[in-house]
Amino acid sequence: MSRSNPFIKKPQKPNWTVLAVGEGETEKAFLQFMKGQFNKRDDGISIKIHYAGGGDPECVIKHAIKMNPKNYDRAFVLLDKDLPCRPTYLKRAQTNKLELIWCVPCIEGLFLKIIDPSFDPLVKSTNECKRLFADKYLNDDDKLDPRKYEIIFRYDFLENRKMQVQELEILVRFMTEKRK
Repeated sequence: MSRSNPFIKKPQKPNWTVLAVGEGETEKAFLQFMKGQFNKRDDGISIKIHYAGGGDPECVIKHAIKMNPKNYDRAFVLLDKDLPCRPTYLKRAQTNKLELIWCVPCIEGLFLKIIDPSFDPLVKSTNECKRLFADKYLNDDDKLDPRKYEIIFRYDFLENRKMQVQELEILVRFMTEKRK
């Protein structure tokens, strides 16, 4: 409480901080949407979302390391698995407290996997996943607006699907749990 006005409470400092880095703008928009769905004001968890501007996994990991992930209680990167990543970068990520969530083959593949339990992203290319998702759900412009994801991914739907989609379960856990 403020000394000058007993009815004004001082802003509370979060007791748990999370850094979430997406590969590109689509990942950033999806992370913002997920934060809005699962991160509640009174949880004491502060989530900072950034994106690396695209590129291969190595560029994304380098960008995330520049964000000083060791200054956060938890830090993770959401990236596509359509391009290879050398073991040295995987080791650098681990050394810098970065946890990696891989989308096979891309973020749109993850979206399709969440929507349709029978969808197998391993048999589709990145371009096929992007085209399928744009044709049926959100076009390239709409994917950059976090509010558009509410049309497809309602909270109760995500809660049900996280038990079947490991990447979604990990993402929700990273945004809601206070443990390393």
